Amino acid sequence: MAKEVIRYNRSQRHLNTSWLLWTIFLVCIVIPPLILIAVYHTELSMFVSSTVASWLKPILGENNVSIVASDFLGDLTGIYSIKLDNNLPTSLFAFYNLIGSIVLIAILVARIKKKSVTAFFFMMLAVVHFVSSMYFWLAGDFFPYTIHTFSDLYIKQQVSIWISMVAFGGFIYTFTGSTRFRDKFLFFAVTLGYSFIFGVIRYFVFLVILTKTSVIYMGVMFFILGPLFDFLYLVGIYVLYIYVSMRKLSNVKELDKWTWL
Repeated sequence: MAKEVIRYNRSQRHLNTSWLLWTIFLVCIVIPPLILIAVYHTELSMFVSSTVASWLKPILGENNVSIVASDFLGDLTGIYSIKLDNNLPTSLFAFYNLIGSIVLIAILVARIKKKSVTAFFFMMLAVVHFVSSMYFWLAGDFFPYTIHTFSDLYIKQQVSIWISMVAFGGFIYTFTGSTRFRDKFLFFAVTLGYSFIFGVIRYFVFLVILTKTSVIYMGVMFFILGPLFDFLYLVGIYVLYIYVSMRKLSNVKELDKWTWL
């Protein structure tokens, strides 16, 4: 007996296109924050730096924390970041970190053979830290970067990430997944809110670690826990968005949202 409707995820169907919904969402929800961040990124960097500086002063001392300006996009605009005293590791401290990273790599090799994603992520951390520890053990005095260099780069990088989050997040939430405006707005707001809060807290934590320990951890912070980590949580939120969308669209009441081929 033939079925009138085949409701399988792999059946030949696609969502009905709503150009009106896409246009309204782009114009009213995506473009305004994109313009605001692009135009007021200097003020945004000042707000972030002032907030983090107020958290750092009770820990590092009032006179050890300051906010300075630097050029951004050439001479077109400026950005504010926190300036702290530099802290290079001793050769002994670098050696201890080198041994620790070697031990961690040895432990994780067995886990990677079992195809553990978590083990692979920590392996990347361990390998980058091994290279960093080796450098500081052999030639730490020649390290060209300071905590202030990292702080300045972090703020510039974070502003770029926030602009990218609005652009990429706005694109994928507009043209994919749920046909409901509410769902698109909710996940878009969660993505931007999480990105901003996480970026500010991470800035604070990174500066505390670098100041209290040393710049030996700068490599891990930049290469693994920086933009790569932002990309990972963006993908994670998007996967959740698609999962929720498909659960709702698989409901019998939502069959009118599909065009069957």
